[in-house]
Amino acid sequence: MRTAYTSLKQAALLSWGMPTPTYPSADDPAAAELQADGLRLRPLRPEHAEAMYPVLADPAIYTHLDYGPPPSLGYLREVFTQLAQGGSADGTEVWLNWVVWVTGPQGGEEAAGYVQATVIAPGTCWVAYVFGSRFHGRGIARRATAAMVEHLHAHCGITLLLASAEAAHGRSIHLMQQLGMRPATPEEAAPLGLRPSEVLYLRVLPPV
Repeated sequence: MRTAYTSLKQAALLSWGMPTPTYPSADDPAAAELQADGLRLRPLRPEHAEAMYPVLADPAIYTHLDYGPPPSLGYLREVFTQLAQGGSADGTEVWLNWVVWVTGPQGGEEAAGYVQATVIAPGTCWVAYVFGSRFHGRGIARRATAAMVEHLHAHCGITLLLASAEAAHGRSIHLMQQLGMRPATPEEAAPLGLRPSEVLYLRVLPPV
């Protein structure tokens, strides 16, 4: 998960006059199950690793990411166990993750991917999303991420959304645009230590 300096948020608070909500915790309504137009978003748990491993083992989804598929189911279960703890050991980040479930061809549910929010300062979070390639082009990522953003705003006091992607990753950039995010200015992006190949998008939401 991407971490960032809080100076962008502090600058934004000064320039936009925004309030500073408190951090959400991982065991409050911020981590509730969500629904979005035929999708079910369940808070990530270690036991979801079995369903998610085939999705995340898809090499096609890593073309524009700086990491690769999980090397084993056991490794993914360990990662999910850590994420399910809800935040970094030093308390500087809150982690909110949802596995996205869709109706499968046989009528049951299957995991399609996940959406995540990393709260790095009061009211500020990174948003991210990863979906299996066979689920691309169906609007699943857009609907799921939009539902998460709405929930973050209403229940977590999030008013500044951040997301980054490789400049060549057109699908991800298109999704950020669908979420109402705009390209950051060089001054806004400078404190966050992005790679030269990355672009930063952000969205300012109204105070809750």
